[in-house]
Amino acid sequence: MTALIDPSKHNQRARITATLHCLAPLHIGDGGVESFANRKQGQTLGKAARAATKDDSFYSTVCRDHAGRPILPGSSLRGLLRQATAQIDADRLEALFGPEAGEDKLSMGRVIVCDAPMSMGPAETQHLADFVTLAAAGQRERTGAGTCIAHNVSIDAITGAAAAVEHLLFAEEYVPAGSEFTLVLELGPCDDSDLGTILAVLNGFDGKAGHSLGAGASHGFGQFLVPASSIKVQARNRADLLAWLQDGVDTPAPCKCRTDSLPTHGQREAAPSIQIDLHFDGAFAINDPGLIGRADANAEHAPDIEFSRDSQGRPRIPGRSLRGLIRHRARRIIATVLHQKHGFTPREATRRAETLVQEIFGDTERQSPLRIGEARVVEGGRHDGREQTFNAVDRFTGGVADSKLYTAHLAQPTTLRFSLSLRRGQPEPWWLGLGLLILRDAVEGDLAIGWGKGKGLGAFHAGFAGKTDWTEVLHKLEELCVAHKVEQKPEQWHKAFHDHLITVAKDSLGEETETEHGVNQ
Repeated sequence: MTALIDPSKHNQRARITATLHCLAPLHIGDGGVESFANRKQGQTLGKAARAATKDDSFYSTVCRDHAGRPILPGSSLRGLLRQATAQIDADRLEALFGPEAGEDKLSMGRVIVCDAPMSMGPAETQHLADFVTLAAAGQRERTGAGTCIAHNVSIDAITGAAAAVEHLLFAEEYVPAGSEFTLVLELGPCDDSDLGTILAVLNGFDGKAGHSLGAGASHGFGQFLVPASSIKVQARNRADLLAWLQDGVDTPAPCKCRTDSLPTHGQREAAPSIQIDLHFDGAFAINDPGLIGRADANAEHAPDIEFSRDSQGRPRIPGRSLRGLIRHRARRIIATVLHQKHGFTPREATRRAETLVQEIFGDTERQSPLRIGEARVVEGGRHDGREQTFNAVDRFTGGVADSKLYTAHLAQPTTLRFSLSLRRGQPEPWWLGLGLLILRDAVEGDLAIGWGKGKGLGAFHAGFAGKTDWTEVLHKLEELCVAHKVEQKPEQWHKAFHDHLITVAKDSLGEETETEHGVNQ
């Protein structure tokens, strides 16, 4: 009996429950795929909606439990908690979560993290793309209950348009923003300081510190918060557990709710971020095939293009689209400077530019430190759309192509705002210099986004801190540097960018010399 009790710990068992509220779409994949034919079963869809996705095409699925409800795997949550604990109380990390994998130690840690089932879906679902409601408890009639589908296309890094390579159109299932999950954590023998550390971690998930779960963090997926009011603590102390064991009563072991305050340890700072406004002077659309025909399933002539919307029907620009636009512009600027100022051939300049942007935007081997949220309509902005009919032009004759009349549902001119932040660490000065050049192009109206750029759609000019003139924007950035005691100023960022490319050019020249020397030998 005594093996069940650790005399050095006041709490022999503690349970913490809380609610995780999704602030953005969330995708934790289970490695599986599902066909759209199965997802469409039982849904009232019009012809246009059914034609938007082929029945024999597939999408990546999320993790679910036996009843078909989306879940957050305990392993994913444990990794998140471990990482957050390391940032605020590294001294307790090993005791709470065990040693790192591969270390020659035998300890599982005191924290047990359960799978978190979905407890509530979003309040508004009318405008969500491909949304399927939760099935009844215990049933799994519909694959993907309580989820939506994100339709994505890879962007060609050179042209900035949709990639023409096969298989670069892909879809993934996600849990929409507004969904909630129930977290359950159990601690083995522990003291109040251990509990305080875990509570500090949970209280730090306030939506401001840059925490995220699952895939797509660099384009705004996975952001969440844990409301402090939802955190509950129950504990079994040593005296009550011993009394229960001695009595031999055939009832569950006593567990008392802790309502007293517990000591907390450490606090993570909020992730540094800035807000960028996108002012659209004309119509625009980020095409979302999942919305085609959803407004009126019985319509025979639903629009062929639907602009992306949030759960309340307001225009939005997904973070993935913004990330693709910014990445493409960054690559183009670097390649242009290397070619025009440092004598690189166009092919070599492009190759080097791709290597450099991977440091900022990540690749298959490393995660991007940059987080770009989705752009949402600012308060007072327009939410409506309009339909416009187009004729496709025959590329050989220059006339109207036969049977090529199509309609697009476009968002009306409005202002959207998105956040840009760093997930970790401090930015390199040359990153800031590159970002300055991209921001200038955006402020001056040189960029466009979404469907129909060749038709003049999607053009915008950016604003920062209420300023839309580049001179004023630059002055505002200088004021922020002074206010936050940033040593380097914008003009120094610009110099750092060009100095970095000079170093890249010198390194490249050295590589060429070594190669030539090796050939001569």
